[in-house]
Amino acid sequence: GSWAAPPSSGAYGASGTIATCTIQGFIGKWFAGTANYYNVSLSILFLLMVRYKWTEKDLKTWKAQFFLLYLPPILNLILSIYPLIDNGYNFGGLNNCFIQSVPLNCKSRGVDCERGEHMEFYSLWFSTLNLAATNVLLLIFIALLIWTVFQIERKNDRYLAAGMRTSRKNTKDTAIQGMLYILAFFLTYLPWYVLMIMK
Repeated sequence: GSWAAPPSSGAYGASGTIATCTIQGFIGKWFAGTANYYNVSLSILFLLMVRYKWTEKDLKTWKAQFFLLYLPPILNLILSIYPLIDNGYNFGGLNNCFIQSVPLNCKSRGVDCERGEHMEFYSLWFSTLNLAATNVLLLIFIALLIWTVFQIERKNDRYLAAGMRTSRKNTKDTAIQGMLYILAFFLTYLPWYVLMIMK
């Protein structure tokens, strides 16, 4: 909440310092971004298991563990460091400290920035587009998973006895689960998209 923001920010309940605001922003960016990457990683995992018949043994190799488990937090840690260096974690004007310049949107308003001069650009390219990219990747991997299940069911049609109806139950179930997975992810970040559009 806004408690981590310095009182000078004018935020309700602000009782922190620049340091506490920076810590809240850094941890929020790192953890939220890592959660996004893990959602994509999970969709890749499903695809590997269904399409490429990966087993538990395959998933225990160092390459699989590195790309599916360790790369998401490492990559997002790297993306979270630049705002730390540029004093870019500040009170965002709503309810918490995140990537923001001080005063708010100073660069686009033609005002001298006190902190986080490049954060409007960074926020657009490395937060908003990063989130959009994870949404697109999620859609692609879930679509590939649904297509794979459909192909498997279609191949199995040749084993049906004469007069038996083809069933696409697994494809339908996978499509419903996949769409619910994507919908949950999208709805979680819908407020973020609305905020970025309103800026």
